[in-house]
Amino acid sequence: MEKATKRGVNTPYRAFGFAFSDIIDAGGQPALDIQVDWYGQIDARWQYDPATGRYVRFTDGVPHTDAATGEQPWADNLVVVEAPHNRRPDLFPEGSNYESLEIALWDQGRAFVIRDGQYFQGFWRRRDREPGSALQLIYGDNTPIMLKPGRTWVSVVRFLGDSVITDQYADMAATATQVASQETPTPDPAANTGD
Repeated sequence: MEKATKRGVNTPYRAFGFAFSDIIDAGGQPALDIQVDWYGQIDARWQYDPATGRYVRFTDGVPHTDAATGEQPWADNLVVVEAPHNRRPDLFPEGSNYESLEIALWDQGRAFVIRDGQYFQGFWRRRDREPGSALQLIYGDNTPIMLKPGRTWVSVVRFLGDSVITDQYADMAATATQVASQETPTPDPAANTGD
């Protein structure tokens, strides 16, 4: 954020999109453990803490920690939106090995909204790409899905099927052990002296 401020690009836009209420919508399904698979590269997981009414984040089976604060990230709401990820080879010179994706967060798509130990299926909508045009979270009848007032974490995925929402807590110690056993050790060049 500091770099963006120094560059003069950290300028907020007043956007109207999300709707909030302390009262949870009816019809939710249990959501105690939420896993978002980042294409087999990382296991991002959130677990509901009923004592605080918040979700806390784990990465590869261990508590995720913020490098600046040392604290585990938390959110009152989790939003998972499905949006097209389009390759943009035109952004780099021909023959380049670089790749860029355009994430199409305009028009509409499917979404999960997760709060207070429950999840709701609906849609996201953003009318255009103009600054200040915000995502709206809605049901099929165009009524807003209410977020809990507080902190919201939004994950953008290619497919909602890459997210698993369950009513059972995953065993984080077992998950961390499984991930660690799949890692390939990197040889230490200093340890190999040739003797």
